[in-house]
Amino acid sequence: MALYIFKPQETEVNRLLLEQKKKSLSYYPVKGTLDHATKEQFQSDPKYADFNVDGYRVYLGQGKQIFDRACEGLKAWKQFEMGWVELFYPDTPLQEGSDVVILARVGTYNLSACRVVYVIEEDTPQSHRFGFAYGTLEMHVERGESRFIIEWDKTTDRVIYDVLSYSNHNTWFTKVAAPVARYIQQMFGAESVKALQRWVNGTTQITWLYRSCESFVRNTTENWSSE
Repeated sequence: MALYIFKPQETEVNRLLLEQKKKSLSYYPVKGTLDHATKEQFQSDPKYADFNVDGYRVYLGQGKQIFDRACEGLKAWKQFEMGWVELFYPDTPLQEGSDVVILARVGTYNLSACRVVYVIEEDTPQSHRFGFAYGTLEMHVERGESRFIIEWDKTTDRVIYDVLSYSNHNTWFTKVAAPVARYIQQMFGAESVKALQRWVNGTTQITWLYRSCESFVRNTTENWSSE
């Protein structure tokens, strides 16, 4: 993680991005988000006992048009459009090995780097799934992996967006201020889901099927603002 009092210049972001391209992933197991489908399955697996596991699952709508729109949003990194977060760069190809830097403003500005570890697409007569996962590089407040999946159930026509991550703290700051770091982390997860929902259909209402933290969503259906 790189901390700044003022917003870093793009030249500084580019310098750090080039530097991180030479680095290895900062965690193990890599591609672990392929191991299980749900948060509960990860929590019951001893391999992930030392990780915080978070999950968010929302209903996006019905049909192929909604599915295609959601996939388009993932490919353009639209889940990062949440006001206090900026991704460098949204035109980065969604393919294994691509690196991105995330700028977040939480009091100070901080930069964190991630690498796409896999892209998945599965199309069967019953369902169509598309998504990807990225893992943290050395310059990140956490160590771990996040998975973003769009699923179209062709039998019900429902389109679901599912986000799952496992992580632990990677800096002295996040270790000392663990409760605050977890709050920000869960806020990031919930708001990124809302950002993709806004991109897909522009609605001011979101239907949660599952969420890690009740602090951010008190009802199954919640009105929220894009501000």
